[in-house]
Amino acid sequence: MFPFGGSSDPKKMQEMLRRMGIKNQEVEASEVVITQKNGKRIVIKNPQVMEVEVSGQKTFQIVGEVSVQEGKGSAGLGARGRGHGTQGSGHGAGDAGHGEGEEEIEVSDKDVKFVADTTQMPEKKAREVLIKTRGDIAKAILILKK
Repeated sequence: MFPFGGSSDPKKMQEMLRRMGIKNQEVEASEVVITQKNGKRIVIKNPQVMEVEVSGQKTFQIVGEVSVQEGKGSAGLGARGRGHGTQGSGHGAGDAGHGEGEEEIEVSDKDVKFVADTTQMPEKKAREVLIKTRGDIAKAILILKK
């Protein structure tokens, strides 16, 4: 049984979503590729892709076989956009490394402020932890809340 008197019947669930102003549809795809700003590529093979539209905002939920390919320094290519829900918060800063000869991670002021506000810590400390976690906001928040 689902909240608000819903059921597991797909037709009833679709009708309930429609009444709430939520449109969703399956998108046929054989592969989904997301190229990060640092050049790394996230490749999802045999994906099941759902497009969900709420209040004019479209989000995509993707499930499939995930692999990550190291980039050749080609930044700014591929899929970019605002993530929503569990697919991505839109606060991510990428995934650069700290090894020798690799560029240091840059975190945005927006990310720093978000982490600082969420954890009630100074922005300087939030920035340090974001850099240490390579821009992983969730991990930074967990570290700062300990």
